Amino acid sequence: MENQKKDRSGLKTSLKRGGYIIAVTIIAIALVILLNLLVGQIPSSYTEIDISDTRIYSVSDTSKEYLADLNEDVEIIILSEDDGMDERIFKFIDKYAVLSDHLTVKTIDPTVNPSALSEYEAEQYNVVVRNVATGKQRVLTATELIQYDTSSYYYTGTYTASAFDCDGQLTSAVDYVTSENSYKIYTMTGHGESDLAATLTSAITKANLTLETTAVNLMSDGGVPEDCTVLICNAPTGDLSADELEMLETYMSGGGQVMYIMASEDQVLNNWNTLLSAYGLEAVDEFVGDMENYYQYYSTAYIFFPTLSSTSSITSGLAENSILNGDSRGILAAETAPEGVTVDMFLTTSASGFAESEPNTLTTIGLGAAATSETDSSRLIVFSSAGLFLESLLTNYASLSNGDMFINALTSGLTDIANISIDAKSLTVSTNTVANPGLWGILFIAIIPLVILIGGLIFWIRRRRQ
Repeated sequence: MENQKKDRSGLKTSLKRGGYIIAVTIIAIALVILLNLLVGQIPSSYTEIDISDTRIYSVSDTSKEYLADLNEDVEIIILSEDDGMDERIFKFIDKYAVLSDHLTVKTIDPTVNPSALSEYEAEQYNVVVRNVATGKQRVLTATELIQYDTSSYYYTGTYTASAFDCDGQLTSAVDYVTSENSYKIYTMTGHGESDLAATLTSAITKANLTLETTAVNLMSDGGVPEDCTVLICNAPTGDLSADELEMLETYMSGGGQVMYIMASEDQVLNNWNTLLSAYGLEAVDEFVGDMENYYQYYSTAYIFFPTLSSTSSITSGLAENSILNGDSRGILAAETAPEGVTVDMFLTTSASGFAESEPNTLTTIGLGAAATSETDSSRLIVFSSAGLFLESLLTNYASLSNGDMFINALTSGLTDIANISIDAKSLTVSTNTVANPGLWGILFIAIIPLVILIGGLIFWIRRRRQ
């Protein structure tokens, strides 16, 4: 009888203990589920760390500074089902939107709500950036946000993602829908000019400037269009006629702005030199080099890193040795500038610069200048080499700032404009390179395995002796 009581008592204790364990387990599972639900409500911008090679999910400082001052409500509308668009775009927009209380994100599935496509005048898998108050909008395609290398299709049968441009495209779009500028950029033709590099045309668009697709022929078009804000003449191999020079002078007397990029050729263009002279500048009609700061890889003083002005708005924010220059002529400032004209020589050689005809005479020679007339507010921007803006240079040397300098110069005379051109981030897979691979190979192939083998042998001998 007494044993039965003990057994019943032990059973009750076991049941209580088991019930307690079950209750604790249920509570623990409920807490984990609740915690997961709470964490799931936190934006991924706070819960995910960007460990990608090129930090594609990290918003640039330029965008952060711009969004900090945003004072208008902007919607970002993603026209896609949840799993229809590249996940990288969703992730970046999520991180981007938390940087301003004036940004909101909305995802619309066009298969469920097909009227959204006509409402926003867009297509499926587009991202629409829209000013809530004015309705002004810009539509971004998926191929603008993630760029693809089409050449890879001919080798692999598939398109390879080459660059991630969400940062630059979104900030440019937000600026576009909240700004009121209507600046138009024209290019010149008729003198053997070269087309602007694709990288530069993309940067112009990102800066929310309208680049007209049809170039201006001064003779056939009867002069510079009335709505032209800046006229670019890129690498002309022929000179202006006397009539064309007069047309440019008339355009600039009304406050017009001209950017003249010299061809990488040793030639004399007299009428262009006349226009330069009117703004206190003189072209050095021969190649120049720099004995002090040339690019060691090519072992020639004619390819060099220019000196940047620290006081000019065009170059003050750029790092030294971030501009590469080659096949360049020179620019000199007149000892006495014309009345009312100020010259900003923002790019020069070092004190060891020289002209080709006098290699032993070292001096500072100008390479980039902006001359402004206070009389009529006109502006002449001159670069002494088209080699500064070659597409191959702009795309193959990501650390250089040649493109940034171009946009800075283009927008330096404009008001109510933010220079927010942000470069796309490469998606090219980077390979790990090891310095002194022979030394590391000996360490990992021979030394470490040998140490492990000897250590194991010593341990085995000691165990055998015990």
